Amino acid sequence: MHRLVLWNDDINTFDHVIYCMMKYLDYSETQSEKIAFKVHNEGKCAVLEGSFNEMEIYRKILQQEGLTVSVE
Repeated sequence: MHRLVLWNDDINTFDHVIYCMMKYLDYSETQSEKIAFKVHNEGKCAVLEGSFNEMEIYRKILQQEGLTVSVE
């Protein structure tokens, strides 16, 4: 099992992170807001778990949106 980790950065706004979580990972607005605040306060947040190949697909999508993500 691999995890997709979203990292805090000084570039993306809360609104953009929330938008991406809703659009690409199908989170609700409330869930997306919690993720954004966790990333802001703790520096990172695991946002998805699955196979390496699946996590790589989402990593590439979210990186294209400008988010800082990695697969662990």
